[in-house]
Amino acid sequence: IFDYFPSEVTMPASIDSYICVCGAKKAGKSSLIAVLQNQKEEPKPTVGLDYAYARRTRPGSIKEVANIYEIGGCVDEYIPIVVTEERLESKRVLFVIVVDLSTPTDAVAELIAWFE
Repeated sequence: IFDYFPSEVTMPASIDSYICVCGAKKAGKSSLIAVLQNQKEEPKPTVGLDYAYARRTRPGSIKEVANIYEIGGCVDEYIPIVVTEERLESKRVLFVIVVDLSTPTDAVAELIAWFE
């Protein structure tokens, strides 16, 4: 997660990054987030908007926090809550669209729906 975002010239005491994970129900969003957090338990289904975080400390005591927002199902009305103008300007926002490949014929249509 952390290596995706470019390092800055003058490092602040802490760095916040924002990840928005979205996709259809049962696509694997919660499972992906559980892997990112090294969790072993079975993830629970997400209803609406869910929040998680991952953190680490870089050399020099620089704290990095990845704020992970999961949008349950195809409820794109939550995107403006997660993606604010300030966060976009910081260039520390990452969108992850998870597509269920158990039905490959629907995958492209599902992906296009998130871009509309």
